[in-house]
Amino acid sequence: CAADEGAAVSNNELYFEALNDEVVENVQTTTVKRGDFIVNAACRARIEYENITYVFNTIAEGDVEVTNILVSSGDEVKRGDPIAELKVSISKETVEELEARIEADEESLDNFIATNTELLRHYEELAKSSASAADRRVAGLLYDRLSVSYTEELNSRQDSLEAEKATLATYKSLIETQYIKAPASGRVANIVRRGWGDTIGYYGYICSIYDTEHIRLRVTSGGQDLRYNQVVYAVQSGNNGELAKGRVTTCLSPALSSNLVGTVNYVEIGGDHSKFKLEEEVTLRYESQHMNNVILVSKKAVRSDSGGMFVYLYENGSQYKRYIVTGGNNTDFY
Repeated sequence: CAADEGAAVSNNELYFEALNDEVVENVQTTTVKRGDFIVNAACRARIEYENITYVFNTIAEGDVEVTNILVSSGDEVKRGDPIAELKVSISKETVEELEARIEADEESLDNFIATNTELLRHYEELAKSSASAADRRVAGLLYDRLSVSYTEELNSRQDSLEAEKATLATYKSLIETQYIKAPASGRVANIVRRGWGDTIGYYGYICSIYDTEHIRLRVTSGGQDLRYNQVVYAVQSGNNGELAKGRVTTCLSPALSSNLVGTVNYVEIGGDHSKFKLEEEVTLRYESQHMNNVILVSKKAVRSDSGGMFVYLYENGSQYKRYIVTGGNNTDFY
């Protein structure tokens, strides 16, 4: 390279001038800007239901067989909807034995009524027509005592007879096909399938019904940076990425007062819960950091060496190294 006339230029100066020209020609610049700095995070959670209704076989008489389950896991049901079809088997001997006992008890009751009615009439006459006052007083006392005991025994026998008749009516109605109906509204889960011919005992378990209008999410992994009352969004695989909005109701943050700190992170979800699947985990998405109006530098422009993190500043055709302190990073920026 030739120097200007009258100027003395050293080889070193020529070298650095050439190097600088080369750097300038190949430098790529990134402009620092101000904006909102956001770091998104996620954690895993499971659905917990405030109200679960357990469906049982409530038929105590005979041999009960579940012949058909009329719902599938995940179905929404209303109170009173049929859940399962039952077949109740009661032996002919059992029915005939009860019918004979009812007939005998009815005959015994008729005799009991007739006998005591006659005694009461007799004591009543004595209390009116006995010659002495003492005899009339004794007859009256006997009448009162018999009247009380007769009434109590009569009520007891009549109640027992009515119970036997009710049982007989139940036997006859149960021989027909029966249904177990939903005792509450919600979503069906945990159905017990039985083999053909298997019987189910009195209060044997059939399935559960979950109240899907009142749910919360229990964080099972991650979420250490969740904050009380923070907005989060819940999503499950298989629901086309649709998000359900919720808020943190209890968390482990040490920044909270002792009466607000929970033993686990919980999130309450508002709105429609019908798209959540019962047995699947839920992903919670939220902002772990959100800072307004901060300096943002592209990650591509930030480097590091033994002295720390730095950027190259480009000014007046030259670049030079500047060490920096960062306040966090996300996928795109420091």
